[in-house]
Amino acid sequence: MRSILPLLLLTACEAEPALTDPTEAALPDDALPPPLVLSSTNPILGGEMTFGIEGANANEAVYVLRTFNGTAATGQCFPQINNRCTQLASPVAVHAALTADATGAASRTMNIPRVPAFNGTEACFQAVAVRGANGATSVLSNTVCRDMGYDTDDDGVIDADDTCPGFDDFYDWDLDGTPDGCDQLADQAPVFTNATPASPTGAWNRDTFQGRDVRWYIPPNPTGLVFVFHGGGGDAEIADHPEMVTILNELLGRGIGFAAFSSDDRNNKEWDKASRPSQNGDFTRLDAWRDARIAAGDLSANTEIFSWGFSNGADFSSYMTHAGPANGWPFAAAVVQSAQGYSSFYGEAADVPVMWIVCTYDERVNNPDIRTRYDNHIRNNYVGQYRVAPEQRLAPTRFDRSDLVNLNQSLDMFKLVVNEGWFDKSGRRLFPNNDIAGMINTIGAHPDFYPSKPGKGVLSAVLATHAINAYYSVQIGAFFDAYN
Repeated sequence: MRSILPLLLLTACEAEPALTDPTEAALPDDALPPPLVLSSTNPILGGEMTFGIEGANANEAVYVLRTFNGTAATGQCFPQINNRCTQLASPVAVHAALTADATGAASRTMNIPRVPAFNGTEACFQAVAVRGANGATSVLSNTVCRDMGYDTDDDGVIDADDTCPGFDDFYDWDLDGTPDGCDQLADQAPVFTNATPASPTGAWNRDTFQGRDVRWYIPPNPTGLVFVFHGGGGDAEIADHPEMVTILNELLGRGIGFAAFSSDDRNNKEWDKASRPSQNGDFTRLDAWRDARIAAGDLSANTEIFSWGFSNGADFSSYMTHAGPANGWPFAAAVVQSAQGYSSFYGEAADVPVMWIVCTYDERVNNPDIRTRYDNHIRNNYVGQYRVAPEQRLAPTRFDRSDLVNLNQSLDMFKLVVNEGWFDKSGRRLFPNNDIAGMINTIGAHPDFYPSKPGKGVLSAVLATHAINAYYSVQIGAFFDAYN
């Protein structure tokens, strides 16, 4: 790459900081700080570039050095760091100063002037944390070299590296490496959306029973049957959602069939957790369906029964730990996901193994309450597990959690939250976790967000964890197996 001499042009609008340690506080001789790691985006002419730092001390000043002459085994040396040498070839200038947060991380976005002479030029950077008396214990980062250039389609990728000119390279629905704007193939959905039911036909049975929809499949010679309970506002189509398909396929691989019903409540689509089984329309329907499957030879009276539920359905899963055994079912174990596991008729879960799964930062369900239910369960000498689904990146398919939101709409929603600045293109939220409740209202109120479709409960679950319901699919299967 050609060299450009006027070094200050790259930061024409910003004063060059001094290379000093304002505290001059020496580290202990035996201190082993984490490595200082520098990252950056491409400098976009007429646009921006962003630097990231990790491994600094809390609240420490870190300086980013710059050269246009590439790297060298022994580059320019500085008296401010006890005459240590960088790996940047001379001349080297101080490009930017960053201040680390309490975790030792920092980022800074800088404007880059639109100068044609810089197009195609390589700029190399290295960060330094000035430490100790006379800089004796200073720390240098890795070097990062980036080409400068224009970004005609404004997708954050300079034209020279653009995979799909004219379109945003980030949006790759099927994750095949070709952005959507240039993908001529019939795109397949990304991770967890291409889950195909593991039945001989690649689809579940779709029936109605006593006026309610049911999705079900029972393999030959089943080792068990799990009843799947949707959350409030949902229905039997939960079994068709890719997250649930992933769980069900895991269970089918272990010989466990399933049935997912729509609840008796047509208006609120919630389960009855407050009446005795003989007067409970939900339970009597499930009981009659089980009898019908036994009569048809799909099950035996001894086929063990499990339950899995989400939110309102998870509390009904807890209800079933009482109602099932009380009515002669060989009830084996239950999973309660994103709910307290509490029935307004029976109270807490019965003496059967129960797994509680909670979401990080869940604003909809009080996690300490869930933990209390679990602790009470264990205190009663019952068997259980407690698992926390960690926060993960927000996948483009994450909003496909309601029968009124399909995969393409989920992708539109994902693009919206990125374009509005609520998430970055990697699916990482750009707002603090203590603002999730407010963001539910903000995002849900956006006119392009299908506000009536996901509902605040679903949106809360999405923003609370960004993890999919299938995160613990293998563990759920193993948990059921252990009591089968």
